[in-house]
Amino acid sequence: RSKVRSIVPAGRLEGLVLGGGYGRGEGGVLRDPGGDLPYNDLEFFVFISGNTHINEKHYRKDFLQAAESLTAVAGIDVEFKIVSLAKLRASTPSMFYYDLMMGHRWLSGDDSLFAGCDHHRDPRLIPLHEATRLLFNRCSGLFYAKARLQQSSFNDADADFIGRNIAKAKLALGDAWLTVNGL
Repeated sequence: RSKVRSIVPAGRLEGLVLGGGYGRGEGGVLRDPGGDLPYNDLEFFVFISGNTHINEKHYRKDFLQAAESLTAVAGIDVEFKIVSLAKLRASTPSMFYYDLMMGHRWLSGDDSLFAGCDHHRDPRLIPLHEATRLLFNRCSGLFYAKARLQQSSFNDADADFIGRNIAKAKLALGDAWLTVNGL
C-alpha cells in the first residue's frame, strides 16, 4: 500500500485491492524444507481515476519497478493492474472481473467502491468466448510444459512448471464447464 501511495497521488488513487488466489483466500503454499512459502503470484488492482490507457502509460514504468522490487521481497511474482472504477463499472462481464468481484482483499478502500459492478457478479453474464479464451491460455501453458519435457536437461523448476500448468489446465476445464452452464 505504501509503495502504491508513493506512486499515485492521493487525489487520484481510488482504491487498491488484492485479487487472484490470495485475494480469495486460496493462495497456494509450497512446503519447503525451510518452511512454508507462498506459491501463487500476487495480483494487485490499482484503481486510479481518469483514463486507464493514459494512466497505464503514465504509471507503467513506476509500477514495473515496484513489482520488481516487491517480487524480490515477497519471493513470488507481484503484478499491478491499473484500471479506473469508472472503466470497471462500464466493462462487460468477464471471468477476470467475476473472479475479482467474488473474492478480494482491500488494502485501500472497501466494497462500497464496487457499487455499480453487480453485472460482474452474475456468472450467467460471462460470455462463452471467455471459456474459450481461458482454454487457449491454459493450453498454451501445456504447450510450454511439453517444450520443457523435450529439453535435454530437466530440473526441479521444470517439474514445478509442468505440474503447475497441468493443474491450471484441470481447473480451466472445470471453469469452462461452469461458464457454459452459467454457473
